[in-house]
Amino acid sequence: MHLQAINVLRPIPEGGGNLLLVSDDLQYRAIARDIHGMEGVWLQSVLMVAHESGFLDRKAYAEAVYGLTAQKHGHVTLNAQVLIEIVLEDASAALDKLKIVAAFIGNETADFESHFKVAWDFVKHIWSINLPHLRKAKATSIMLDRLVGMLARFGPINETYTGLIKSSRTQPLLGEYLVSWAQGHFIDIK
Repeated sequence: MHLQAINVLRPIPEGGGNLLLVSDDLQYRAIARDIHGMEGVWLQSVLMVAHESGFLDRKAYAEAVYGLTAQKHGHVTLNAQVLIEIVLEDASAALDKLKIVAAFIGNETADFESHFKVAWDFVKHIWSINLPHLRKAKATSIMLDRLVGMLARFGPINETYTGLIKSSRTQPLLGEYLVSWAQGHFIDIK
C-alpha cells in the first residue's frame, strides 16, 4: 500500500478546497489544519470506513491492516477477526505476517484489558475454525508469547494463565495446548 504525500505547506489550488489529508502523522495533520483550517484523518480510519461500507472486503481490509503494521505505523487498531483473516491469508509456514501484526499486541503503550481481550478472543476463535492443528498451534504460540509478555508487566502470570486454561474447558484441544505450552515455557500452573 503506497500513498503519495501532498505538500500541505503550499496553497490549496482553487477548486481544491475539499481535499482531505489522510496521514498517520499527527504533527503533519496539525500543520495542515493550522495552515488550511481543515482537519486531516488517520489512515486506518479511512480503511475502517471503506471496510464497513463494503468497499474493502474482509480479506482486503486485513491485508491493508497488515500493510500498516509492516510499515511500523505508530498505532494500529486490531481485532480478533482481522488477526484470523491474516492467519488464513498468510501462506508462510511460520506465520510471518501474524508475527509482524502481533508485535502491536501488548506493546509498551498497551491498554492491558483491550489487548488481552483481542488476543484471547483470537486464541479461542482460531481453535474453533477448520485449520490444521500445527497452524493453530503456531498461531496460538505467537499470541501467547505476546500475552505472557504483557502479563509479566501487568500482573501475575501463573494465576491468569491458569484462568485461561480453566476458561477453555469447552475447547479441550485448546486446553491441552495451553497446558503443554505452559509446561514448555516453564509457567507454573495449578
